[in-house]
Amino acid sequence: MGLRRGAWLFAFLILCAACGPRVPLEALPEIPAVPTADFLPAVRTQLDDARAKLDQDPTDPTHNGRLGMLYLVYKLDHQAETALRRARLLAPRRFEWTYYHAQALLRLGNYDRATAALEAAIARKPGDVAARIQLGVAQRRSGDLGAAQLTLTAVLEDEADQVEARFQLGRVLLRRGEIDDAIVAVEQALEQHGPFADGYFALAEAYRRNSDPARAQQQLGLFERYRGVRLQGGDRLMGRLRQLDRSARSLLHRADQLNRLGRAEEAIELLHQAVAADPGSLTAHSALLWAFGSKRDFAAVDRQFGEASAVNPDDPTLNRNLGRARLLEGRYVEAETALRRALELNPADATGLAMLGQVLEQRGENTQAEAMYRNALEHDPRQMPAHTRLAERLLQRRAHTEAVAHLEAIARYSVGKETAKHWRRLGENYVRLERADAARAAFETGLSRARADGNRQEETRNSRALQRLDKENNQ
Repeated sequence: MGLRRGAWLFAFLILCAACGPRVPLEALPEIPAVPTADFLPAVRTQLDDARAKLDQDPTDPTHNGRLGMLYLVYKLDHQAETALRRARLLAPRRFEWTYYHAQALLRLGNYDRATAALEAAIARKPGDVAARIQLGVAQRRSGDLGAAQLTLTAVLEDEADQVEARFQLGRVLLRRGEIDDAIVAVEQALEQHGPFADGYFALAEAYRRNSDPARAQQQLGLFERYRGVRLQGGDRLMGRLRQLDRSARSLLHRADQLNRLGRAEEAIELLHQAVAADPGSLTAHSALLWAFGSKRDFAAVDRQFGEASAVNPDDPTLNRNLGRARLLEGRYVEAETALRRALELNPADATGLAMLGQVLEQRGENTQAEAMYRNALEHDPRQMPAHTRLAERLLQRRAHTEAVAHLEAIARYSVGKETAKHWRRLGENYVRLERADAARAAFETGLSRARADGNRQEETRNSRALQRLDKENNQ
């Protein structure tokens, strides 16, 4: 009997130790209030229910932690930090509350405290890869680059396929000035993962610092193309946060990611969900209008515009996207009407100005079209459709000197297998202007890009263009 009672008492003591110390309510920091009236109904209900549970039992660590998670989801970082600090005080042995608290501290720029929290989390779970990677991130942000490099290198020594660790190591190496090694690390991360915006931006910075402006511009072009695409890591706890997100914003972001990756049908499905979650979201309505226009599903364009007009018929993006759909459909009078209405509402919309130029060109009003393209470029010098159409107009008029600036912009900012062709066309224009050195540089860049992209046709064309140039110079 005594042995049995002793065993029961030992188990009870172990259970109590696992629960952590009981902290009195007055010792806990007060969570700032969050007015929820302006949130979407689904989000408001989610936040209010979590707060109500906490109010019923304010020293329950799970209620504090769950509320903190929701605050992280909806970018209420100060409130999240307080709620998760309370959860840690109430349950100091719970790994997840320590980890989420570190995330809140990172967002708030408290890097030293975030580092300490992550070290505490890793002490609980030494094998947690996500926490070790985030420790490297916190160390980098705090300026302790040597420690960050050791942390991330150790992760990769244990698990060589950890793409986020490799990318973060590349960022550390870039800050340490080890540019060539940084480029290798980031390029390997992109090869392992596929496109993601931060990778291209880091490479652009690396090539800029390596005095390679052409490659830097190429990487910036890829960054713009994949701007909404994030590195998808294997962070289970952060994935749990994303699953809690009931906002239309989250659906829109994921739809944008899918669209940039060429998965248009999946993107459209998410956009439908965003409209259902927030029928008043003109961003979601406008994105659907653009998507249906791209699919040339003009009946769906009409339906979507009707639904969106019930929210606000004077939204400039909505009218611009309707104009684009009418342009694609060949209904040029209606396209012009919609685009001019959009530009009345937002005169600085470079995309709308370029589209109106295309409409005017289709209607034979070429002088006005060129004026629209120039106007678009005044507002946005990287407006590629305006550069492209204006270059074509100028080449047709044999205005080769004026066309140079637009052909250069097209070549420098283009991405994908078409890039080599754009460099070749620039070179051909330089040949017409008898600028042999500039033509050679353009053809050589086109040849290099064709080889890098595996574009055999353009590799042959750029190579032949160089041979012709050499032959003419030797005559």
